[in-house]
Amino acid sequence: MHNNQQMEEQFKTLIVLSHYLETARLRQFWEEAAKNRHTLEVVPGTKSKVVFLYSLAS
Repeated sequence: MHNNQQMEEQFKTLIVLSHYLETARLRQFWEEAAKNRHTLEVVPGTKSKVVFLYSLAS
């Protein structure tokens, strides 16, 4: 996959994930987050935010 296409796919993934969070669709968020861990890891601060969200859901 070309670099630009890969970046576009990562942005689409982040948009979908943020939509799931904004609409409290946590099950879908966690399923997609698990499939796209590599995308989340490159966003600064994501790990601490996901840990915080997980603590809220527990």
